[in-house]
Amino acid sequence: MMTPRLKLLRELLREDGVIFISIDDNEVHRLRMLMDEVFGEENFIADIIWQKKYTQSNDAKYFSDTHDFIFAYAKSISNFTLGNLVRTEEQNARYSNPDNDLRGP
Repeated sequence: MMTPRLKLLRELLREDGVIFISIDDNEVHRLRMLMDEVFGEENFIADIIWQKKYTQSNDAKYFSDTHDFIFAYAKSISNFTLGNLVRTEEQNARYSNPDNDLRGP
């Protein structure tokens, strides 16, 4: 059921486009295989762990589920660039360098 949708999404992405998909641990392994098939293993960027809870649940059957997974895939890894933002002076002012490390704050 997901394969046709993912193939359509891939076609709708720009050549430098990236897709992020969130999923819980019940189907994460199947989604990874499906994404590798549709987007190609070489276009895998990252598996990001998103902490959705900050405390353990007492009602869990076995273990408390506190995180989900976010897969990031590029349409074409050769066209993918990470657009880092430059920090402002206000943001830099939040850091200090008490040991005068040469690499900076």
